[in-house]
Amino acid sequence: MASVVLQPGVHPSNSSGTRLSLPVEGMTCASCVGRVERALKKLPGVDTAAVNLATERADITFTGLADAQAAVRAIEGAGYAVREETTELAI
Repeated sequence: MASVVLQPGVHPSNSSGTRLSLPVEGMTCASCVGRVERALKKLPGVDTAAVNLATERADITFTGLADAQAAVRAIEGAGYAVREETTELAI
């Protein structure tokens, strides 16, 4: 299972929820997009889920705190991979 670093991809939204953006690998068509969106929308606490084939990203809005591990499991359960991303910041 991929490990997820939440800092770059989780953003507080204007409401009380949070947004999570995950890179998704393996999608090739609109059916793939629909499959990933349906898997994400079944998760408890998910308000919206939008998947973009061109950017290979899933943008998820949660009603409360984001559950990144559950989102990764849902994407992987639908047959796709979540690419690990590392961001280094010079301080």
